[in-house]
Order: sequence, then C-alpha cells, then structure tokens
Amino acid sequence: MRNIYFGLSLLAFLPRISYGADTAGMRREILTVFAQQPQARFAVAFRDLSTGVSFFINEHESFHAASTMKTPVLIEAFKLAAEHQLSLDEPVLIHLDFVSIADSSRYILDSASDSEKGLYGLAGQKLPMRQLLYKMITESSNLATNLVIERVGAPRVMATMREMGAKDIRVLRGVEDNRAFEKGMNNTTTAYDLMLLFDALGSGRVVDSASCSAMIAILKDQHFKESIGGRLPMDVVVASKSGWITGVCHDSGIVFLPDGRKYVVVLLSKGVEDEVVANDVLASVSRIIYDHVMGSGGAAGRGAGLSAGGARGAGISAGSWRGPDLSAAIPVVNRMYRAFADRNHFPGMVYGIVAGGELVYSNAVGFCNVEKKIPAGAASDFRIASMSKSFTTVAILQLRDAGKLRLDDPASMYIPELKGQHGPASDAPEMTIRNLLTHSAGFPEDNPWGDRQLEATDEQLMALVREGISFSNSPSMYYEYSNLGFTLLGHIVTKLSGMPYEQYITDHVLKPLGMSHTYWEYTAAPADKLAHGYRWLNGQWVEQPMLHDGAYGAMGGLITTMDDFGRYAAWQLAAWPSRSGGDESVLKRSSRREMQQPWMFNNLNSSYSYNGSDVCPVVSMYGYGLRWSKDCKGQTMVGHTGGLPGFGSNWMILPDYGVGVICFANLTYASTATINARVLDTLVTLAHLKPREVPASAILVQRQKELAALLPDFTRARESGIFAVNFWQDYFVDSLRKDAEGLYARVGKITRVGEMHAENGLRGWFLLEGEKGNLEVRFTLTPEHSPKVQEYHLRLSGR
Repeated sequence: MRNIYFGLSLLAFLPRISYGADTAGMRREILTVFAQQPQARFAVAFRDLSTGVSFFINEHESFHAASTMKTPVLIEAFKLAAEHQLSLDEPVLIHLDFVSIADSSRYILDSASDSEKGLYGLAGQKLPMRQLLYKMITESSNLATNLVIERVGAPRVMATMREMGAKDIRVLRGVEDNRAFEKGMNNTTTAYDLMLLFDALGSGRVVDSASCSAMIAILKDQHFKESIGGRLPMDVVVASKSGWITGVCHDSGIVFLPDGRKYVVVLLSKGVEDEVVANDVLASVSRIIYDHVMGSGGAAGRGAGLSAGGARGAGISAGSWRGPDLSAAIPVVNRMYRAFADRNHFPGMVYGIVAGGELVYSNAVGFCNVEKKIPAGAASDFRIASMSKSFTTVAILQLRDAGKLRLDDPASMYIPELKGQHGPASDAPEMTIRNLLTHSAGFPEDNPWGDRQLEATDEQLMALVREGISFSNSPSMYYEYSNLGFTLLGHIVTKLSGMPYEQYITDHVLKPLGMSHTYWEYTAAPADKLAHGYRWLNGQWVEQPMLHDGAYGAMGGLITTMDDFGRYAAWQLAAWPSRSGGDESVLKRSSRREMQQPWMFNNLNSSYSYNGSDVCPVVSMYGYGLRWSKDCKGQTMVGHTGGLPGFGSNWMILPDYGVGVICFANLTYASTATINARVLDTLVTLAHLKPREVPASAILVQRQKELAALLPDFTRARESGIFAVNFWQDYFVDSLRKDAEGLYARVGKITRVGEMHAENGLRGWFLLEGEKGNLEVRFTLTPEHSPKVQEYHLRLSGR
C-alpha cells in the first residue's frame, strides 16, 4: 500500500499553476461574492485534473469538518476492504448508542437531528457495510457514519489521511458526540486537504482504480447538491460530499464536464447562519469557477444549461416547492427555440427557464452584434422594451405600500396638469393610478408612436400633457394599450420619491434583487455585451439606431441580461403560494400577487392553438404592468411582451406550477411570446408538471382526523360538534351510514388514512385506502371562528 499513497503525498508540493491573466478576474469575482457576507470566513481549493491548474483562497485555514469528514471514512473503509481486513458485504448490527471519546460515557443518536431517518427503525437488525457506506454519503446518515467509524476506527482514518498527504484533516470521533464537542475535540479539515483526497479519487490513485470508481459512483449519488452542483448545467456531473452544522456550510467534490475534463473544487464557509444563503454563496462561486474553466469568463457564462439541483438564486425563497426535473424536455426545447429563430431570421436570441427559485437553464443562438460576430449569451444586454412596465409597477406599489399614494387616487393629484382631462364625454370620471396601471385610462393604443418617444425629456412630456391629451374612450371603460400611461406612472414615481424614476427603480428594485447588469442608458452597458438591434430587409440584417434614456423609459427602456432577468422572474414566481415568513423586503408577496391578478379584460382567442392543429381557447386580461391569461387546460400564465425597433422579448410564468420561460431577440418586434407559450406547454407535458398543492391548514387536518374517526357508522356524529348547523338539515344520519357502509364493503378494510389535499384553507379532500380500493372524502368548512363541516361527499376513487 505504500506505493499507492507515495504519489499522493507529492501532491502537496505541486506548483500552483494559474490560469494566467484570467486568475485575477476569477479571484475578483469570487471575493466580490464573499464580500456580501463580511462576518463570514471562506476557503476555496480548486485543481483542474486535466491540466494541473490550481487556485486557492485560505486553503490552509482550519474549519469544523461537519459531514465532509465522511469522505475520509469512506476511503478508509475501501482501503481496509482492499487489504481484506473487512468485507463490504459483512453484516453490521444497527444500534443507536455510542461511546464518547471525551469520557467513555455513552450517548444516543436521535433521528430528529439526522438527515436520514429510516435506519433508526432497523435498530437490532443487521445491514451490510456496503449499504451503510452508501447511506453515509448519499443521505449523510449520522447513524451510518458512527457505525462505520466504530468498525474502521478513527485512528486508522487519520493514519490514512497522513499517508495521503492530508496533514491537517482530523477525524477524531463520530457524529453528535456532544461531550467531546464541549471539550473542543472536533473533526476539522482544510480546503487544501479535501482537495488532495478528491484529486486522488479523480485520478484513480486511492487504493486502486476499481475502488476509486466505486467510491465516485457513491459520491455522484449524494442527495445534497445545492452548493457545487446548484447552478451547474444538467449535463455536468458532480461527485461530492457536503456538510452543514449551525453556521458552517461546506461542499467538496469532483466536477465531470461533458467533454471528458474534470476538476476538483472545495468550498468551505463559517459564519453564515442561514443555510439557504450559505448554499447560494457557494453555488455562485462554483458557477464562477465553472465559467472560467469553460472559457466563458464571468459569473454568468453562456449556454448555462439545466441546473443539477435545487439551489435558490439571489436569496429567493421558493417556499416548500423544489424545482422539477426538466432534463427530458431540454433537447426538445432547444430544437423549438432554434427552429423558431431560424424561421424568423433572428440575428441573435437568448432564452432561459426559471424553476425552483432561479434561472436553471439558459442557451443562445446567433449574435448580439452581427458586425463584430459577438455571440449572444446569458450575459448579453438586450433591450427588453415593454417588459420594463412591471418594474415601474413595482415602484408604484412600493410607494402605495409605504402610504404615499392610493391606487384609486386621481392621477391629477400627482400630475396637476391632468386635472379636467377625462375623455370625450362629460360623464367620464377622472383617470386613476389604477387606470394607468391597467391600460384603462382612455388613452389610445400608441405602440408605433410611443416606440419613438423613448428619449423624450420630462419637459417634452409635460408640454404634451399641458397641451391636452386626446382620448379614445372614457376612463375605466375599456382596455387599450398605452405607453403614455406608464410614462406618466414613471413621472409620478419621480415626483413622490424626489429622484428620477430610473434612480429610484435601480436603488429600490434592481440592486436589492442583485440585477447588477441592468441599465437604462445603452451607453452604460459594456460595449462587448450590448445587443444591437436589427430589421430583416431584403434578405439581410439592417442595424437600427438605439435611442437614449428619457422620460418614456418607464414604459420600455430597460436593458438587461438573461441572468439578471432570471432573478426578477424567479422573484415574481416566489410570491406563490401565500405563506408566512420569508423575505419581503423589496415588495410584499401579496403585492406581487396583486400585480399578477386579472384586472381588465383584454381578449378571448377562441381559435388559439399551441401546436397549430388542436384548438385551445385562451382568455387574456391585464393586471398591473403584467398580462394574465388562462387556457382551456386551466393553466394560468402571467408575464409580458416587449417590442421596439430592433428588439422583441417576452417572459411568461405559470404561477401554479412554479416554472417560467424568458426569451430575448434583437429583431424588430420579434414575436417571442408565441414560442414561449409553446415551450411552457411542452415543459408541462414532457416534465409531467403538476400544479403546486395548497398547504393544508391546521383546521383542515383536524377536521380530517375527526371526520375519518366517525366513518362509516357516524356514531355520535351529532354530539361530535364538528358539523355546522346546516349539515343535519341537508344530510341524514341513516342515509350517510348506509352509503358509507356500502362503499366500505366494496373497498374492504381501511388500511390507511391518506394525507389531506387542500383546495384552499377551508376545502379539500383525502383518501381512505382500502384493501380492494380507495374512497375519496371531500368536505368544505364554514367561515365561523371555529370552522365546521358544512358539506361532505364520499365516493369511490380512481386516483
């Protein structure tokens, strides 16, 4: 075995080969991410196994190892198996008590503090060592870890680590040995030492190549991939072991690229109390490293691919919902977008998918600058035109929530020049802020004219208002799309905030959401990232002039990247479902949901079709700066299009499904809404997406238990107090009992009461699972202080 480990110890003395000039850029990006958590300490160790390139930050600083110590234990078990000192198939007795290294007292592990629970129910039985090793890594089972350490011995683990050149790793004890913890007898590690271990594994030099392959296969199955794998493309495979205790969050592993290259990355942190935030920081750093390895540079990258795990972006909480597996749909989605871009002569197009709280996939075709042949990508800055309107809406609702305006205030309260301007008829009411938000102020549709006003000054805007606005309808009567209306909303933001609306939205919306590559003025965007706009004329692309920022930017002036807008779309999605707790610092979730509600009828398309053949009618309405629609399948879609000379864009989310798509193109009025709707429908179908279930309220669960206990004979049902006063007038005990007993006879003995499925806080259903079939119980509760059952149905279930 000495020959096996001799080469490993030499790794500690390898020279640090850098990426050259790009190392400084990568370091700056990583340190910028770390700077957002000034109270914390971080360490990074990276080695490209294909080239030997290495990169380090605080690599020799010691950290509490948390569950990263399970990798050394795994290695020792395989080493002993190779030496025939144990068998991976030998049975191990499952027990819950262990000896403390502090004072030889015994302590008991509790499933409540373990990520894996099932093993505790097997106490007194035996499992093969192989299964314990698998649970130790894949589910980070503390119980499995202690059983393995008890068998292999912590001193031998330490000795093997020293043979491998990992001189600072300490594996002293099992998990949850609190007496040892109190005496400072802890497992510790450094980023550098963990890198040595994974370097050896990835190079096939631990024990033997077959053992390395077996250990890597286990590490690939680890369930917790939020950090290293959280923002990497789906076709990138990660073999890793993470670790988390209060204030400590680590990840370590090997990243396998589709082209056959692989690299080791270790990310350690302490001092970040929120696990979600800590994982987000480490995932951001992992993505920065990936982008530099791939040669795309910058944290954003191009053609990002589908995220491998449920990491959340920009500190966004997605509630209890974790992203679906969309991988099966990605090849189809790519073909759809590429074919659409080719068919419509798009110079360049960027598209992305938002799910699970972040932009999980992005890709691009063509060029953001045709003349210079600069490829389009997730970091390219596209003008998004009217997609800007919802940002202006967010600003208005922030001011509303702060008590500085009311949506039903006349607009003339804030723009006195509008006083008396209310449409062609004498009975017309004054336009309100709500009218401006919903395109119901009575202004005429003004897309061709408004598109050319972008850089007009405030003075020119107010001159137009003072001169008198022409109305096509009286306010509050009809929907008619108005860029002028949102321009006036921007003016109101400026007046109430005391700063230009651009600055207000930047400071109060963009920056808090982490949208650091979003601009109002096109000359502020990096020249090599700025998408140029084109028309397709006479078989060639003709570049269109860009307009500068001005008063009309509130209706369509924003310039942003796919990465930045993905944060915004995820933030809008995170408003669902209604729930308690979480961050509402930018805009309350209830206000975001209010934006997304249908407020003004727009259109009914009775002949709409996703695939060109099957008709699926769609009704559409306008919310506050957002479009709302519902199709024949009951799918609710929210989003907005954008179009200006040189550009066309769209974003569309399914709030009930927690998924959305975004598309930018640099062709005049590119019709990207069509393809986005088709892609969303395809994602729902191919990924088998289901609407997010409403969390069951405590009273629903309580009434479920009480109702199930009364079935089937309804004995003492009247005395139970769970039924409303109407119930015994609408239902009769004899009939209820007869119907229930007949259905029970058909399904046999009830073996399980299923979970409660809520339709809302006071209505839902559950299953009674029988030996020969299932029964479905549906009930509705009253609005009383103590809600009671007012309606009840029992039937055979085909679910």
